[in-house]
Amino acid sequence: MLEPTGDAQANPSFQLEPTGSPRANPSFQLESTGGPRANPSFQLESTGGPRASPSFQLDSKHSKKATIFMTDSSKLSQAEVDQLLGFVSDDDQPIRYMQRTRDWYLGLGYGNPYRWAHFADAPFTPLRKPIKDTCVTIITTAAPYQADKGNQGPGSTYNSAAKFFTVYSGATAIDHDLRVSHVAVDRKHTSMQDSNTWFALPMLRELARDKIIGSIAPFFYGAPTNRSQRHTIEVDAPEVLKRCRADGVEAVVLIPNCPVCHQTLSLIARHLEANGIPTVLMGCAKDIVEHCGVPRLMFSDFPLGNAAGKPHDAVSQRQTLELAFKVLESAVSARTTVQSPQRWSASHEWKLDYANIERVSPTELSRLRQEFDKVKEVAQSVRDKELAAADNELSTTEKNLAAADNELSTTEKNFAAQIKK
Repeated sequence: MLEPTGDAQANPSFQLEPTGSPRANPSFQLESTGGPRANPSFQLESTGGPRASPSFQLDSKHSKKATIFMTDSSKLSQAEVDQLLGFVSDDDQPIRYMQRTRDWYLGLGYGNPYRWAHFADAPFTPLRKPIKDTCVTIITTAAPYQADKGNQGPGSTYNSAAKFFTVYSGATAIDHDLRVSHVAVDRKHTSMQDSNTWFALPMLRELARDKIIGSIAPFFYGAPTNRSQRHTIEVDAPEVLKRCRADGVEAVVLIPNCPVCHQTLSLIARHLEANGIPTVLMGCAKDIVEHCGVPRLMFSDFPLGNAAGKPHDAVSQRQTLELAFKVLESAVSARTTVQSPQRWSASHEWKLDYANIERVSPTELSRLRQEFDKVKEVAQSVRDKELAAADNELSTTEKNLAAADNELSTTEKNFAAQIKK
């Protein structure tokens, strides 16, 4: 029953009250408690006995949390509603690195935005046996420390001189000093002090010791970060595959660092899977990896350079790697993405800083443009020298093989001449 009450001068506010016996589920009556000129507020109230359905009161005067209809004077702000409902900021979501870096380079004055690798499908190779019986290795984009290449330590600026441009192998039985100064990790929100956040070999050994995985292959591999997708697809990915096969690798964990690193290792993961080796990529740039299309992604919403867990936090690092292996073992189809439940920090503010053109002044942009032009020149010089050395080594090997073939041919001819005599 709808019943106005109160002063005839006010607009009615209404109260919904139950009627009937205490043992029955209450029926409700909507009543006004104000006059015709007041904006109505509403109250839902049960007055049934102890055996009736629970009583509910929605009263803006006594509890904002219970308010459904509010007068102008009690209306909540959006921030208050968000807090009330437990919502987080719209900015608290994975960074869209492709758009962010595109805007960044356009802001620096570079045209022709970068074309990120994008496929309609993704290859998939199921794990052939339980992970506890599988031989595993790591592929990284981190670079071996080179004492003659300038500052590569914690807090160092981007150091293109420390880049590498050919695939390398490292023995998994010994420790290695790998750095990330040569790539665009998040230098503001992470310290670059704990290499276990980007190179999980020590934790991989721990999991092998605890029989979580079967064994570790004799070598891990370093893949160069290359903006040329064609070079990665035609040169680096086949080289990594060749080494994996030679070393008896049965599954691979790929751990990228910078935005382009994520693309590079996504392309390599695709190549390995297409050739029968299961993979899981542990990454922080979700959009780039999913845009490319990989079989399995274990995503951590952390600043770039921390795909293997939080720095100086062994629990985080172990949970991250263990979850990656669960994804590797349980995925049933390509493009499987699982997000780690870990949060980097209580605040999401760190997500607003990386390559955000809106947070840089015009003066700073000009300085960054000049700095970037210089590091590009250095990187190109290093690349040319390293590739020339690799070509020279290949040429020498080919010459040696040709000489050996020639020597063998001469020996065969001499042997044939002896037989004729």
